[in-house]
Amino acid sequence: MRGLILIDNSIGAGRPPGGAGGGTSRRNSLNPRVREQYLRDFSREIFASPPSRDIADAVLHSALQMPPRAANQLLAQPYPRTYWRDIVFRQAEPVLYVIRPRFRDQGQELLARKGEAAQVEVFEKAGHALFVDEAARFNALTAAFVQRVFTSLADAGQSASNGRSRP
Repeated sequence: MRGLILIDNSIGAGRPPGGAGGGTSRRNSLNPRVREQYLRDFSREIFASPPSRDIADAVLHSALQMPPRAANQLLAQPYPRTYWRDIVFRQAEPVLYVIRPRFRDQGQELLARKGEAAQVEVFEKAGHALFVDEAARFNALTAAFVQRVFTSLADAGQSASNGRSRP
């Protein structure tokens, strides 16, 4: 792993963010009609602005393909928030944390703990699917982060090879 990009989710730092809304009982429902309506609503609500029809249809289709029991297992978090915080803070690799304002406190703690090894970018007006809502900005940040991470690795490798003694 050369770097870590985390997108709009809690890293277990700072104050816990408020609930995202959406009915937990509807989300976890095994009733196909209740679950389908929940997924239709969710698939619409993750965007700040309606996406193109093909993206909206693809997101809904993908969500509907996940078996309900598997979806519920993925959402059942058996670990405390501190588990995720400790993992992120222990990483030696650079971290790009791309978030909405609800995770701002966590971003500030990440910066305080990891310093220059962390980059936090807040998307003020995007929805959870910020990589769609502000695709150009997201893609530019991602490309710049990857370029910086791999350039620093190449520079470190070059410095190491320049420091070797020659016969």
